[in-house]
Amino acid sequence: MAEPGTSTLSGAALLALVAASVGPVLGEYAVVIVCSFLGALVHVTTTPRSSRTAGAPILLRGVVFGFAFTGLIAKGATAVTGLPATDLVAPAAVLIGYRVDWVIEVIKNRLGINSSKTEGTPDA
Repeated sequence: MAEPGTSTLSGAALLALVAASVGPVLGEYAVVIVCSFLGALVHVTTTPRSSRTAGAPILLRGVVFGFAFTGLIAKGATAVTGLPATDLVAPAAVLIGYRVDWVIEVIKNRLGINSSKTEGTPDA
């Protein structure tokens, strides 16, 4: 597995700078999208895959789930930490973008969807 190089780290730093600079202008939605994209990029660079196009679904899932669930995670973290939700939006978006597969598994478990079952098998 390839180690993240200087270019990956500089790209991540550039995205963090963009998120910090456009946040006051475009609002929290831009911060959520950029930060979840940043988390998904880190996830893609650490995941072995066969081609560049194989990483595209990971990026898409990271941004979509980051956009959809950042508010819920930030509100939950506010209840635990006491910090304002506006301060927790960016870290929550990065975390969701990075751990999108884990977030999907948590949602499936909460909804009672068992991904290991195949169609047509009876419940035990």
